[in-house]
Amino acid sequence: MEALAAGAAAGRTGTAWLMGGNIGALYFRNGWVVGAELEGAAWVRTMLVNSGRLAPTAWNDFVAAWARTDGDPPTAVPDAIGLGAPEWVALGREATTEAAFELLPPNRPDVVADMVFQRDGVPPWTGSGRPIAFSWLRWEMDRRQSVLDLLQAVVTPESPIARLADERVGPVQVSAQQWRFLAALSDGATPRSVARRLGASTFATTILAAQLMRLGMVGRRSGAGAWRPPPEAFPRSLFGAALPAVGGARVPRG
Repeated sequence: MEALAAGAAAGRTGTAWLMGGNIGALYFRNGWVVGAELEGAAWVRTMLVNSGRLAPTAWNDFVAAWARTDGDPPTAVPDAIGLGAPEWVALGREATTEAAFELLPPNRPDVVADMVFQRDGVPPWTGSGRPIAFSWLRWEMDRRQSVLDLLQAVVTPESPIARLADERVGPVQVSAQQWRFLAALSDGATPRSVARRLGASTFATTILAAQLMRLGMVGRRSGAGAWRPPPEAFPRSLFGAALPAVGGARVPRG
C-alpha cells in the first residue's frame, strides 16, 4: 500500500501488477487510479457480461474502438443494456476497489503480496471512466473492512450459507439484487463463490447475505444444518434503528 501511495504521490503513469492470493492490476495515469482488473473476480467486464447486460463480443468491440483512438475518443461507455455514464463511472469505481481490497485487504497482514510497476500497459479503455484519487481508495478499503469486521459474527465472505425453508405466510418482496443472489445460491455456496458467479464484488454479496439472513431467508450452514442468527446478532450500527427524526419518530434502517 505504501509503494502504491508513493507512486500516486509521484504522479506516475503505468500498471501496478499486484500478486497476493490472486493476481490483478491497478492502472495509473498521472498518479490517479483509472481502472483495475482482477483475475477470477469482478471487474467492469465481468460485472456487465455475467449479468447478461453485455455480450462478450460487445466488450471486445468497445476495447478495440478505444485501442484505435486517434483524435476524438469513441463512445464513452460500452453498448450494454440500460448503461449510462453515471453507472459506468460507479462500476469502474466498484471494480477498482474490489481489486485493491481483494489483493491488499487492510486487516489481513498475513497475506504475502508483491507489486511490480510497469511504465506502460495501461489499456486505452480506462480513459472512458473517471479517475480515482488513491487516498479515496485507501479510505474506502478501510471502510469496507470495518463493515466486514462488524458482520464477522453473522457472516464472512467465506461462510458456507444456504437458503432456509420458507416459514412466512404470504408474499415477500426482495430487491432485484437480493433475488439474483438467491437464484445463484447453490449447495455449498459462500458469498465469495456467489460473487464469482454473478460478476459482483465479494463485499457486495457479503452485505446481501447479511440482509437475507436478517430477513430469515438465508442461514449459515454448519454440521447441524442451516443456522439462523438471532436478531441481536446483527450490528445495530448497520441494521438497527436510526437516530430519532424530527418529532421523535424513529426511521428503520437496513
